[in-house]
Amino acid sequence: MLWAFVRFIAKILPASDKRRLGDGNLALVASLTAVFMAAVHLMILWVATTPGAVITKPIFLLLGAFFIALGLIMPRLKRNPVVGIRTAWTLRSGENWARTQRIGGYSMVVGGIVAGLSGAFGGPTGGVVAIVSMLAAGIVPAIYSLLLARRLDPKG
Repeated sequence: MLWAFVRFIAKILPASDKRRLGDGNLALVASLTAVFMAAVHLMILWVATTPGAVITKPIFLLLGAFFIALGLIMPRLKRNPVVGIRTAWTLRSGENWARTQRIGGYSMVVGGIVAGLSGAFGGPTGGVVAIVSMLAAGIVPAIYSLLLARRLDPKG
């Protein structure tokens, strides 16, 4: 259902948003999401059927890979209401959108690398570092978007 939602959300959007969304990137995000969810499902089945199996390390590696893949897609996204770092400032300005997606891409790749490695190999402290890095990967671009909006339009 998640794949179908992400893949076909463009069908219900206004025409102006459909043009900006672009089928290629949305299909890529939908496929990536479907593969991620299938991998999580397989991990859950593996843990449920294997005595003593622990899901912590593989799930952090998978989350890290997912974040890295999203980070590589983000700079190519055009301004749209569905996918990307969508703040009030990015949706109002094409320049803010493009710069924020680029920073978001870097942030997601770095956050994914840190989360994957620290979560898989850092023990309990590594799990905390992984969660904090994933949160930061989402918060940093939003803050950047606000600061950029203030710099581009000091009155707004």
